[in-house]
Amino acid sequence: MKRRQNTIPKKIRLTEDALELIGQWAKENEVSFSAAIESLARLGMGQDASMAMIPVLVSTTRREIAKNYTRLVRLMLFSIYESGTAARFAGATAKALKPTVYDQLRDAVQKDARLSLKKRIRSVLDEPEEA
Repeated sequence: MKRRQNTIPKKIRLTEDALELIGQWAKENEVSFSAAIESLARLGMGQDASMAMIPVLVSTTRREIAKNYTRLVRLMLFSIYESGTAARFAGATAKALKPTVYDQLRDAVQKDARLSLKKRIRSVLDEPEEA
């Protein structure tokens, strides 16, 4: 798995007992060893649990996304396909019901869709990145 951003590799020495305990905790909580050791260290130093458990949350989220990535991609592709099919059905219905104004209606709908998409893309690109 790719290493999380803003992390620094560090070699440490642990007793076999500590290694086993941390490894067991990581396995029970289904997180990486690094996330386990960082969270446990933060908790041991008295950091607020909601902040100390962030590495565990990140590790769990990354694992679940990686595990379900193919399924998510398939669902998105299915949605794209279905929206195209729905658009074609809507166009065919409009042409059948209002053949005299179909071309004007189609052009107006396409223009509105382009403008809406441009606004959405621009809003995403203009959002400041969170650190």
